[in-house]
Amino acid sequence: MPVMPGTWGSVLGVGLWWVVFSELHPALSILVIALAIGFAWFVIDQTCRAHNVKDEPAIVIDEIVGQWVALLWVPKSLWAVCLAFLVFRFLDIVKPWPVSWADRSVPGSLGILLDDVIAGIGTCILIHALIRVVG
Repeated sequence: MPVMPGTWGSVLGVGLWWVVFSELHPALSILVIALAIGFAWFVIDQTCRAHNVKDEPAIVIDEIVGQWVALLWVPKSLWAVCLAFLVFRFLDIVKPWPVSWADRSVPGSLGILLDDVIAGIGTCILIHALIRVVG
C-alpha cells in the first residue's frame, strides 16, 4: 500500500490475530509470537540485503508482529482490540522512549523489528492495565 503502509500492516496484523490467534492457549500464543519474531527478523534482514535498503516503508511484517505482541492475551472484544490498535500505532509513529531508543540505537534488521516489538509490549501493558481498571 503506497499510503500509510505501517497502518495497513497493523490492520492486517489485527485481522490475522482476530481470525487465527485470538483463541490460542496463552503458552501457544507466546510460542507463535516468538517464532513470528524470528521469522520477521529473517525476512526483514533478507529483504534489506536483497534490495540494499534500510527501513523501507514497504516492509510491514514488523508492524504485523508488533501488533500481535500488543494483542497478547487481550480479550477478543471490539473496544479492546481497537484501542490496542490505536495505542500501538501511536507508539509506533510518535516513538517515545524506549521505542525511540530501539529505532535510533539498534542497527539493521533487528532495530527495524525491535522498535515495533517494544511498541507492542508497551501497548500490551497499557491495555491490560486499562482492562484491570475499567473491568
